[in-house]
Amino acid sequence: MNLQYDPLTELPNRLCFLQLLDIALDAVPAKLALLFIDLDRFQQINGALGYAAGDNLLQAVSLRLRSLMGDGGLAGRVGGDEFAVATSRSPQQFLDALRAPYQISEHELFVTASIGVAIFPKDGLSAMELLRNADLTMCRAKSSGRDAIEISTQEDPAPVLERLRLENALRRALENDEFQLVYQPVVNINGRVDSLEALLTWRHPVLGAISARRFIPIAEETGLIIPIGAWVMEQACIQGARWRKAGYRNACISVNVSARQFESRDFVAHVAQALQLSAFPPECLELELTESYLMRNLPESVSRMREIRELGVSISIDDFGTGYSSLSNLSKLPVDSLKIDESFLRRLMEPQGSLPVVQSIVRLAHGMNLAVIAEGVETEPELDLVRVLGCDKVQGYVYGPAVGPDAVEELLATGISPLSLSDPPPNRRHPV
Repeated sequence: MNLQYDPLTELPNRLCFLQLLDIALDAVPAKLALLFIDLDRFQQINGALGYAAGDNLLQAVSLRLRSLMGDGGLAGRVGGDEFAVATSRSPQQFLDALRAPYQISEHELFVTASIGVAIFPKDGLSAMELLRNADLTMCRAKSSGRDAIEISTQEDPAPVLERLRLENALRRALENDEFQLVYQPVVNINGRVDSLEALLTWRHPVLGAISARRFIPIAEETGLIIPIGAWVMEQACIQGARWRKAGYRNACISVNVSARQFESRDFVAHVAQALQLSAFPPECLELELTESYLMRNLPESVSRMREIRELGVSISIDDFGTGYSSLSNLSKLPVDSLKIDESFLRRLMEPQGSLPVVQSIVRLAHGMNLAVIAEGVETEPELDLVRVLGCDKVQGYVYGPAVGPDAVEELLATGISPLSLSDPPPNRRHPV
């Protein structure tokens, strides 16, 4: 077998593709498009169905690329789930072809792609230059929402390069011990701390404090959220066990779970392992799941949620009201509490605002014996209003920002009061 060809797909490998493209560019009489194609969420397929299914999918993709290209183009496999195609055909034809379902063993898979396009000779005179510009452009397509095509404009590549820099730093953050957890209290309606939400912070030695809003989407996209999420789960349980050993019996902890984590085949095992390692009581751990991704595949989500409940762990639906479900779908979910999304609180007092929606959520939840948490409460008037509406617990800046483990012990011991309006404004929910 020719070692310059990928043994799985039988397409030219990266080096061979570049060599063949340089030869082809010498003979190109007109414009030629180089497509850099990256399969969206490919690692989720590997994680859920195994590497054999992932290999079969890559082979099916390569066959589609060949059939679409015909004899007039050049295709290669230039990375794990990355392909490059030199063609005179429309990139939209490739995107549409890749969207069609794949039959992999007994599974029907729907896979999309992000495509970056560089044009010869405008975007480069060599194969390497074209591939680099198409790759950078593909990153824009992926960051804009995936299942998309971006055309190289030869603009300043600084934003893309900054994202790559952040991704590289993120890959080393765990081993370099750069993450920390801070905790925001969830307070019952009488002003006592009921539990604590663990929030992840990242402080890089050179880049400084990096907002979770910047790095969590990158961690999700790259799959790094799985080891990072496992670390958060383990550390939160260890810290909770320390507080309980010190006598703080109200030291219960909630942990946010991303879609990528929840859909991982080993997720429930990771939760069980964290509990066993820390000796943290499972009834003191709550997992926060977001409504929108639970509704993608409701039967599978319910099955996994039941496995979590069998461990003795409780479940809260985070950002409730912003997902794809109706209130009637709530009865299908094995959950213990709801967090009303803070966007509803911002509109409570507006004409035609969200007051009737919040009232309906509270009524329905209480009818199902679910606790209701008002999230993002910032002012004392808002606090008074959610009390009147019947919310059971409150979380937000009215009680201050998330704090480190040492400051938590004082809250657990003494309770908590709303900040006065003269206090400085606290940090936002995702600390920076």
